[in-house]
Amino acid sequence: MQRIVHFFVLMMLFTSTNTFAANKAIMMNTLEYRCENVEQPSSKPYLAYYSPHMLQYAVDIDFVVKQTGVCTSLLIALMEQQSGLIRRHSPLRKPWVKPFGDLSKKFGFVPQLVDVAKKLRELKNRSYSGYMPADEAMAYLFNVKLPVGTPKRLLQDGKRFDFQMLYRDMFMHEYTPTQYLHSSDFGLGQDLLLRSWQFRQDMVGSIFAAAR
Repeated sequence: MQRIVHFFVLMMLFTSTNTFAANKAIMMNTLEYRCENVEQPSSKPYLAYYSPHMLQYAVDIDFVVKQTGVCTSLLIALMEQQSGLIRRHSPLRKPWVKPFGDLSKKFGFVPQLVDVAKKLRELKNRSYSGYMPADEAMAYLFNVKLPVGTPKRLLQDGKRFDFQMLYRDMFMHEYTPTQYLHSSDFGLGQDLLLRSWQFRQDMVGSIFAAAR
């Protein structure tokens, strides 16, 4: 009987050790999602582990990241902050219709994703001047000086702190507002929605062609 007890104790220790090792590996892997990394990884591994229900959108996220140069983890964390869609904490009835909440007036996952990514790109370019309008909804994502005399309610200090805490909890490292764009030759004048649709069509076509 004593041997059986010892056996189960050893099995529990072995299981807990493996679980810790797996969690540690995942924590190390999230470092790949640092915004200052030139090569942004696919969102698929992260979503597969933390948000399997979001895997169907991984191809759209990856395409938009590649075309706009916006950080993968920034988009994922911003989506979670606005709708709770990543962790399924959303109070919304259909959060995938407005994953970025009121940050975009578009409707649908891809339209909002594209709209917010393009806006982030434009805002980042503007932030280099060190100035941004106080009423900008995403000013808290950037290290910028708002005009002197800006009312405290518009400084978005609370949102900045909440986002930094959320980002750290999701990716196990600090969010760096001054570095979130990797290199990209994307032109904002291009129709990204159309290109996203064409990308999906080409991908599906190549899969069927290979299966024949």
